[in-house]
Amino acid sequence: MKAVLPLLLLVVSASVWAQGTEERKPDYKKRLEARQKQLDAEKKLDAQIVTRSQALKIFLKADSALQASAKLAKPIWKCTVANDKAQLTRDEVIEQFASLEKAYRPYFTRKARPIKFEESRVVAVKNRPVVIDLVKKGILAPYGPLVTDKQEVVSIGILGDALGMALSRLADFLHRPSREFSPQTMKSG
Repeated sequence: MKAVLPLLLLVVSASVWAQGTEERKPDYKKRLEARQKQLDAEKKLDAQIVTRSQALKIFLKADSALQASAKLAKPIWKCTVANDKAQLTRDEVIEQFASLEKAYRPYFTRKARPIKFEESRVVAVKNRPVVIDLVKKGILAPYGPLVTDKQEVVSIGILGDALGMALSRLADFLHRPSREFSPQTMKSG
């Protein structure tokens, strides 16, 4: 009788567990479908083309973030994107990144280590040497869509990814690492 009791307890608990999973399956399917709809909506949003007026607002916010990172009181960079409804092109984005880098270069606390990549992967754009320079500094992704894609207009997803990488790299150049928190600069011993 004592040997049957644990077996009986195991069977009862397994049947209760099985009933519990049956009740949760529809909820899981609903959540999965809702998540799939959300991902589809995000894909549609990422594919939308950016206008110049949208890009102007984005670049001005990016400049204010860099300004705060460099602890500057007044703006030192002027965005040259026109405030109209025309589509933003890849060359305009690259020009803005190059001018941002040039404007903040005097405030850099260190130099960039050159990144190695295949220069043949760069699509022939009007400012190819600038693109190669930005990639070597790590401001543009070496195999990102701005560098390798043949599409001339820029979507929200492409601009967001490129801007995020550029801002993080520029902020990195504006930041002086401390010996207390940066392992590379700590004294060994």
